[in-house]
Amino acid sequence: MEEAPGELVPALEHLSATLREVEDPGTSPQDRQEVLSSTHEVIALLEKIDDPGTPRELRRQLTELVQQTTSTLEMGQDPEVPPEERRMITWVTQQTARVFPLFGDPNTPQDQQEQLAGTANRMLTALAEGHDKKEVAKVARDMGAAMNQIGDPDTPKRERKGLAKSTHQVGESLEKLSDPSSSTEEKAEARKALEKEVARMQEEQKKAASAQNLPDVSLGKAAEVCTSAAFSMVPERALNWGLSILLPERWDTEGVKDFWIATEQGNESLKVTAQLQNDEYANAPFETARLVTQLAELLPADRLVETIGNPSLYCLQSAWRLHEELGIRAGTWLQLAMEKKDGGP
Repeated sequence: MEEAPGELVPALEHLSATLREVEDPGTSPQDRQEVLSSTHEVIALLEKIDDPGTPRELRRQLTELVQQTTSTLEMGQDPEVPPEERRMITWVTQQTARVFPLFGDPNTPQDQQEQLAGTANRMLTALAEGHDKKEVAKVARDMGAAMNQIGDPDTPKRERKGLAKSTHQVGESLEKLSDPSSSTEEKAEARKALEKEVARMQEEQKKAASAQNLPDVSLGKAAEVCTSAAFSMVPERALNWGLSILLPERWDTEGVKDFWIATEQGNESLKVTAQLQNDEYANAPFETARLVTQLAELLPADRLVETIGNPSLYCLQSAWRLHEELGIRAGTWLQLAMEKKDGGP
């Protein structure tokens, strides 16, 4: 904070306050982990801002991005905001922060850096201001998955460029939709444009995933990455509905508030950790084959990439391994996995 430009001191004070908030034992490990991850990326932004080689306009955008990110993170810890909304805000902010390392990467073109900075600012601003909450939250979640994919080092450069451009266009329409000064007619036009641009963005996500090979990993590792990504990116209500038949008796009785993470235990089972409705944390073994097949029912192949981004490739690999090793078919995932294996990227 002592080295930061004067205009960023208030933002860093907000960030320090948020870090103190998540030290509270009552903070969920999920929220704490996401805030710490976002903070790490904000520090990388400060280094880029401090770099004398950073162009003036980009420095201005990144300064605004630090201010908006720290403000949104603080909002995600506000007890007056409903818990489900706070969880979504923290998650979207973390996904957005996945692109921050690109600003310090000399291989990222300057125009793409400016484009991404503008996109992130628009998305976080719309999320924080909360106009048309349900619409904004849905689009912000979609954009969060896209930003995660843009920031993934495995995404090829050409596909990252196309995805960054389409996500930028979504951000521009989202800004118009969430502008309180926009008329009813202007909002209606923005809503129509937004639907088309989100669809285009999701097509770019699929292109980016299609340009990559399936990861050459074991069934256990593929299922771990796939399941943990689904736990992070799929809304809890959908997970509770889709996985209800797999829950241990006590989990079913108490109810699950948040599926957190999955850890491989060989190829046959995954240790799943969840927060129950009574705020207790519990873990239990889940049979890998049943968990993967249930997720494949919940997330058909045509919605997989747009929902969880590049980890979808691990889902397809888990489907391939299940079929090859156990003769089990995981919904529509297997067909797409077979096409990838046959045709490559």
